[in-house]
Amino acid sequence: MSVIVLNAEMVSQFEQAGEYSELRDGTGRIVGFFQPVTGMQMTPPFSREEIEEHRKQSLGRPLADILKELPKR
Repeated sequence: MSVIVLNAEMVSQFEQAGEYSELRDGTGRIVGFFQPVTGMQMTPPFSREEIEEHRKQSLGRPLADILKELPKR
């Protein structure tokens, strides 16, 4: 992930927006999006118990087995 340091004027503009915003260049082309930290969901969608239970389940097959079944080129 890259980090871009904003100057004080830009920080002020983002703070005033206060919500999810498009970032555009001088021609109107979208160059990115901004999501304020206060608007981010910080709660994971699954509990630790649910994650651990899922890890215990043996799903799928080993990649080596799958690769053996693929046609050779």
